[in-house]
Amino acid sequence: MARSGRRGAYGCAGLLAACVATATAEPAVFDYAVSAGADYSDNVGLTAANQKSSVSAVAGLDLYAKRPTGRFQYLASGDLSYYHYFAGGFPSQLYGQLNASTTYDIIPGAFQWMAAGSYGQARQDLLQPAAPGNLQNIINLSTGPTLTAHIGQALEATLNAQVSTQRYSKLGNDNTTVGGQFVLGHRSSATTLLAIGESYDNVTYSGRGSIGAVAYKRNETFLRYNTQFLRTLISADVGYAKITGANRDSKGPLARVRASRRLTPFLSAFVDYHQEYPTSQAYTTAIPVGVNLNPIDASALTSAPRLSKNASAGLLFAWPRTSIDLTFNHLNEAAALGVQGQRAVDVISGRVTRALSPRSSAGLYASYTSEDVPFLALKDHEQSVGAELSFSLGGSLSLDIKAGHRNRSSSITFNSYSELDGGIALRYGRVRQPLTLQ
Repeated sequence: MARSGRRGAYGCAGLLAACVATATAEPAVFDYAVSAGADYSDNVGLTAANQKSSVSAVAGLDLYAKRPTGRFQYLASGDLSYYHYFAGGFPSQLYGQLNASTTYDIIPGAFQWMAAGSYGQARQDLLQPAAPGNLQNIINLSTGPTLTAHIGQALEATLNAQVSTQRYSKLGNDNTTVGGQFVLGHRSSATTLLAIGESYDNVTYSGRGSIGAVAYKRNETFLRYNTQFLRTLISADVGYAKITGANRDSKGPLARVRASRRLTPFLSAFVDYHQEYPTSQAYTTAIPVGVNLNPIDASALTSAPRLSKNASAGLLFAWPRTSIDLTFNHLNEAAALGVQGQRAVDVISGRVTRALSPRSSAGLYASYTSEDVPFLALKDHEQSVGAELSFSLGGSLSLDIKAGHRNRSSSITFNSYSELDGGIALRYGRVRQPLTLQ
């Protein structure tokens, strides 16, 4: 069950990669790796008592595909693992995430169509760990056009519309967002834009009975500033937002700010802060599709109208044979429009990888998570550590060995647990995500 720590560490590396990427022309990339093997856990149910061990058959898929230039562009990344538990009482489970987005220039520079989708997971019951049987699948789909008009030499007007849908496999949180955004700005160069914008969104729920299913409307007015230099990227929306629904309203400052910089040829850094009333639409976040900003699962609260504050920072060291990434993420979300609920989550994670020889490599990772959900009287702390070894068997075939340990202490005694697990797998292929500024 070291899956969570592994995905969290990889998610952090992926975030750093995306945050420090530049608009320099890049060739198309399509990398993949498939794997098959076995895992062992001494506490597959993540329970405090009556622990059960299990051997599992595991099949995995890693994917990274990118086409950053041309009329048809796309970005896709995924890390999926299917576990079949041989111990009785534990259902087979698909873990991981998959994100993809694509755009097509119907009329280059004037009329573009986008489509995006994601697959991920969340705990069904926040009082229980992310164990088999307590996970639900979440699917997001978005599509819509973007119209761009150039006025004179520097003025630019952009109008887009989107319809997005979010579907939960178990809880009644299904929702649909229909909205649009208008931005009028001055482009002083190909990479610098100063603009004002207005957006409107209407969020409705399917009516399956979720406690937080309160339909609402969202309005945002903001100032946008985007710029990019050789080593620095800044993307910012700052303004005012309001949501209205159920004869109530909630309003406050809006901020979606991200900055990244290559400090030295070997060191890159990023900071990110979002304060918003989020919906399921892709354009409500400055983080590119395919990046897992928050390597923790969502909750029932995160589908309801709420105020979300999310701050992140990270460092990436990259040498020819060694890389180290460190990230910190703080999430605070509070339900709005009369819905009850609040939670705060802090995640610190790090990973070190080292090429031991041309045919072998090793990795170490660790993470610490603190979660506080006052309306459920829940406080817990979780630590995970792990190690991985990879040996090339020739060509694209390799042998992967891993071991990990997780420990959780909770204010709800029966939710505390510890787990030791390990696994071995054959992997074919390679996924090489960019790790530094070009």
